[in-house]
Formats: sequence, structure tokens, C-alpha cells
Amino acid sequence: MMSIASLVTALILVAVAQLNFKLFVMNRSIISLVLMLACFALAQLGFFVALLELQVGVVYMSTALTHGLVMLFAKYVLQEQVTRHHVGSLAVIVTGLVIYAA
Repeated sequence: MMSIASLVTALILVAVAQLNFKLFVMNRSIISLVLMLACFALAQLGFFVALLELQVGVVYMSTALTHGLVMLFAKYVLQEQVTRHHVGSLAVIVTGLVIYAA
């Protein structure tokens, strides 16, 4: 159970890091840069803990979910538009994960 919690935490941290990277590019804020680096580093620790109990394929394939998390965070934090292309690409990702899991 700890491995699943650390995997979910790592996925959220990667999404937050990518969001901070976008903020850094837009504003050149050093705080966003430091937060981005910290989130990426902490996410790696979460992935390592998850790999103690989960298979590499499960952890690797679950990283595809970060695209959806980044899309949701960008919509609600940065007020960005979510287009049909975004939703379609997320549907392809989720379909691939379902096929892999079967």
C-alpha cells in the first residue's frame, strides 16, 4: 500500500514540477525554478519507493498519467483552455494503459 501511495505522490509531484517549469518560462521566477527542481527530485524518491514493491512496467506506464494531471492543473491553476485535442490525447493514453493492464 505504501508503494501505491508513493507512486501517486510521485506522479503528482512530477505534474506540479511541470507546472512550475511553465511558470518559470512565463515569468522567469526563481521560486518556480527552485520548486520545479525540488518536486522533480522528490518525485524520483517516490518512484524508487514504489519500485520496491511494484513492477517496473507498472511504474513506467503510470508515468503516462502525468500528462492528464498537468492538463488538469493547467486548467484549474493557470486557467488554460482544454481543447478536444487534449481530451482526445488523454483518451488515447488511458486506452493504452487499460490495454496494457489487461
